[in-house]
Amino acid sequence: MPRVENCGIIHRKRSTAENAEVAEDIVVSNLCALRALCGEILFLDAVMLNDVFRELQGASLSNVAKASLSGQIRANTVDGGRGMSRLLYIKVSPRGGRSYSNAVADAFVQAYQDQHPDDEIVTLDLFKTELPSFDGDTIDAKYVILHGGKHTQEQLEAWRAVESIIDQFKSADKYVLSTPMWNFGIPYKLKHYVDVLVQPGYTFTFSPQEGYKGLVLGKPIVVVYARGGEYPPGSDFESYDLQTKYVELILRFIGFTDIRPFIVEPTLMNPALAGQRRDELIGRVAELAVAF
Repeated sequence: MPRVENCGIIHRKRSTAENAEVAEDIVVSNLCALRALCGEILFLDAVMLNDVFRELQGASLSNVAKASLSGQIRANTVDGGRGMSRLLYIKVSPRGGRSYSNAVADAFVQAYQDQHPDDEIVTLDLFKTELPSFDGDTIDAKYVILHGGKHTQEQLEAWRAVESIIDQFKSADKYVLSTPMWNFGIPYKLKHYVDVLVQPGYTFTFSPQEGYKGLVLGKPIVVVYARGGEYPPGSDFESYDLQTKYVELILRFIGFTDIRPFIVEPTLMNPALAGQRRDELIGRVAELAVAF
């Protein structure tokens, strides 16, 4: 690994081969060097990763550069303290067992767990989760980052709640999202989650030369949609579907390329047909989960 001189940020790489722990100091002097370095996955456990960010905060860089560096490191880090994958299951419907999207996604996650018993499953039910409000000190903290200022203590504390949500999301290796359609779009809880999650330097970056670049890379996601009507491509109703368009726009924006959608419809117009489609998908999930 090349060493870049005249540097104020140091982090360590851990090798997980045969449980050996081999650490080497890697010095990064600027954003370009970090981007070159991050072409290779970094294996860091939680303690080492915290050390990286502590040293990063003490570096003589603007807040914008620090945020970008943090995002690059997070995007290219695998937790060296665990050998198996972590799946994050994001549930959006508040209808519990009556939800079509939950029924299919629950079956998929159970089948996945049966096929991958050593993997970790983390379930995030957005209607049972208190997300940070994006106002006051939180929104001020974001603009301090954007304008290269210095946070107050209150802003730092508010921003830590945002970073906690982002850290949980980016610590996963695979994702399952289940969501209904509300008013042709997505439930407000999912929109709130997106607004917390999509932050410059954490889940995307921007430069005049390259434009927008997602930072959540190389990870698959299964998305289960449920909706009361039908909105097939090429139909008069296709334009009403702001659900799949928005969700997949956001996912691609932050870096996803492996998006696997499943749709259950029309749950209101024809519940019998929707139930049949739901049951067909549930019957297929064991096969689908093997290769996920």
